[in-house]
Amino acid sequence: MVRIFNNHTDEYPIVLLPDKIMEAIIDGIEEHIIIAKSEIIKPELKTIIQPIKPQKKYFVTEKKTKLRLGCFSVLIIIVFCFGAIVLHSYYYLLWLLILLPAIPIVGKGSFFEEIGPKFENKYVQKVKERSENEYQDLCYRYENELTQYHENKIKDQQEYQKKCFEYNELLNSKKKEIIKNTYFEYLKPENISRRLIEPQSRGMEEMRFLELLLEKYKDMVFMDMAPMNKYGRTTYFPDLILICPKTNLHIDIEIDEPYTNQDKIPIHYTEIKGSVDRKRNEYFLEINWCVIRFSEKQIVKYPYQCAETIYNIYSSITNMEQYYECSVNIDPTWTYEAALIKSNKNERNRYKV
Repeated sequence: MVRIFNNHTDEYPIVLLPDKIMEAIIDGIEEHIIIAKSEIIKPELKTIIQPIKPQKKYFVTEKKTKLRLGCFSVLIIIVFCFGAIVLHSYYYLLWLLILLPAIPIVGKGSFFEEIGPKFENKYVQKVKERSENEYQDLCYRYENELTQYHENKIKDQQEYQKKCFEYNELLNSKKKEIIKNTYFEYLKPENISRRLIEPQSRGMEEMRFLELLLEKYKDMVFMDMAPMNKYGRTTYFPDLILICPKTNLHIDIEIDEPYTNQDKIPIHYTEIKGSVDRKRNEYFLEINWCVIRFSEKQIVKYPYQCAETIYNIYSSITNMEQYYECSVNIDPTWTYEAALIKSNKNERNRYKV
């Protein structure tokens, strides 16, 4: 049976993928990431400025400078003129001619600069007309430049298209390898697994399934290992772990029983909010681990099909495929109440026979 990766948790086997891996499988690696990792410089079309057609009439800008006396200068003129009249001395007027030009220089950057005399520049545009010979000469040069412009434009366009073709050819030749290497980076876990100091207690079914997996995938399956944070601590203990030696992909493999063996307490059941294992699942997804959950019934009755399904899931993930082949029969999840009924009927003992 072919199934799609969708992170649904309503039937076993439950297959959960981290967002980063799921998005890469569905949407692929973004083009800008591929281009950046290729380290190939994308060609750019040269910008050529088109010649401007000359006009018979044209504008010229002329600069005009005039002196602004300011209120302080006017006051000085009045005072010196009044002094010259009253005292009948023309020396006041001579000092006036000396002091007025010095005020803008001495008072620069101060209050006197605002109220003293100032030289102001004014720019005026005037229309002028070229002579006929000059205009015809400019038109002749313009036609030659325009012809050269179009020739260069066609040449640059052809050269640009050639470089684009070479760029795409080179990019496509590297694209497959870049996508694969980038995707493999996405598969790496944030927290790697370490061997536990104290082994966990295991049931007979888990040990039998471990033995089967080791026969098929000797160097990839591990038990009594868990993800460690930077402080060397772990939160959850996986039943089994599959680690890809090539990509370092980590898959948490869980075997879910409907109730405990001794106390008959319902476990691994679903509620309105979702599975009671959702926090555990979220923890592994957040550290970029994939999760595969089988029901105990599937492991006991169809161990070889479960082992094959694990490999199919692993293969589809590493090959960036959206689908995987499920070789084991589907088993629905259970509610708390359904687990109580299973417990009352001793269902686990029935399928273990």
